[in-house]
Amino acid sequence: MVVPLIVCPKAVALPLDILESPNTFIIASVDFSHYLPKHLMELHDNKSIDNIVYFENLNNIDVDCPLCIKFLRDMAVKKGATNILEIGRGNSFDYSQSKNPRTGTSYFSAIFSKEKTDTSNFYNINQTFLFVGDIMLARGVGDQIDKYGFDYLLDNIKEAFRGVDYVVGNLEGPIVENAPKVLHGSFSFAFSKESVNFLKKYRFNILSLANNHTNNYKGESGFVQTLDFLKSVGINSVGHYKDCSNKYIYNNNNDYFISFNLTFGDNGCSQEIIKNIQNIKQTDNQSFVILMPH
Repeated sequence: MVVPLIVCPKAVALPLDILESPNTFIIASVDFSHYLPKHLMELHDNKSIDNIVYFENLNNIDVDCPLCIKFLRDMAVKKGATNILEIGRGNSFDYSQSKNPRTGTSYFSAIFSKEKTDTSNFYNINQTFLFVGDIMLARGVGDQIDKYGFDYLLDNIKEAFRGVDYVVGNLEGPIVENAPKVLHGSFSFAFSKESVNFLKKYRFNILSLANNHTNNYKGESGFVQTLDFLKSVGINSVGHYKDCSNKYIYNNNNDYFISFNLTFGDNGCSQEIIKNIQNIKQTDNQSFVILMPH
């Protein structure tokens, strides 16, 4: 007998006789990464697979139904099947002559097993990072936004942001209320408050404010507005346009982000950054420090 299951956010409970029966076989059909170049697809899949294999967080993996995998894994745990037996993995580029990333999709076939299995094919990836450069949302880019909308900027590469733990960029200007129009030749920037929803939608969760433009609109007042707007949508910030103290370091589970701006000169900043790193390493020997100079 085949019984289809619809997995929804509310808890799904199987009847006890089905759960405890040795003849019950639960199959989850879930798509892994889509529409990416082969190397990115493999990176996303390796991270998703590792989270499944090592029983880590499934809330941020690049599959179309993480809840289905969580349900399957929870059922496997209840039956004492806590090991993964890999049957196969690959992607459409392995079988097709097409190199067009818009046609790509991937798969991972495996069984939860009570028997000890070989995990040498898995990477045990702790965290994944995606860094972009300067984020400009004014001048000519602002004209494109006005004409086509925010999604025009990143819609063609949106799949690259899925399932990544840290999506990081340098916000090259303040986000403020009633942002003025920025002329093409201007080097004084300001971005509209609608920018934060766009950045959140594309999964940015850490933005550096340590550059020579986050003070462009009303100085410190514009900088504080930027902090508030980012915080309102759950985006973390790191760095300041001139203050290199540890006040602007971002720390999440032993991952430390330090950004600093040297376009106004050093002014003792480098030595302060070194001191901050030394303090981190002395107090947290598991720390992983990411430096982002501008």
